[in-house]
Amino acid sequence: IQSAEGVRRLFAQLGYRVQPEALPVDLDELELRPADRQVVRGFHLLGDYGFDLLLGLFVLDDLSGTRLRSLAGALLARSTSCLFVAADPEYRTLAVVNPRRLAPGKIKILKLLIDRAQPTRHDLDILNEITATGLSTERIVDTHLRAFNVDRITKAFYLRYRELFDGLRKALKANNRGIRQFQEDNEEDKEYLHAFAQRIMGRLMFLYFIQKKGWL
Repeated sequence: IQSAEGVRRLFAQLGYRVQPEALPVDLDELELRPADRQVVRGFHLLGDYGFDLLLGLFVLDDLSGTRLRSLAGALLARSTSCLFVAADPEYRTLAVVNPRRLAPGKIKILKLLIDRAQPTRHDLDILNEITATGLSTERIVDTHLRAFNVDRITKAFYLRYRELFDGLRKALKANNRGIRQFQEDNEEDKEYLHAFAQRIMGRLMFLYFIQKKGWL
């Protein structure tokens, strides 16, 4: 994905009713705030479900949460719900943004930040969860709510972490029969193995973090 057309094709592959081509929109029509107008390079309409759902793409220099929240307000003034992508001019980082108007003047955004060169499994899972094939507009909006639900995502992360952690403990025990502390013959040994496995998981997560930052 290196262009507005690439983002349009992504939505098409996810089953959305998209425009025949990414449609550039005059920024004056969006009535953006002056501060937003200064950093937005362009906006493309990708899909339009009438007043119920709008799909779009912003290309801009600032992907901060404050900026995305402000831009979400401009789109929600034209549609009851929207899903948009915000990309830097080189399309290195893509933010998939799902905003919700909580009250007049109060908007909450949930976003998925994707490194185009190194999308994670989590990124791909969320994209798969917002597939719209065969769904009504109402169901699509409900799908967005579920996919971007922070509590559900957090719970899924910890369940997966626990699964991997337990698997690591079993592997350490099974493959290190000669190490007495790994055999969990008493409470002290159980605590030792738990702490050892926890230390390995922590270091792996740290390595993943610095790899994502490009420091490895």
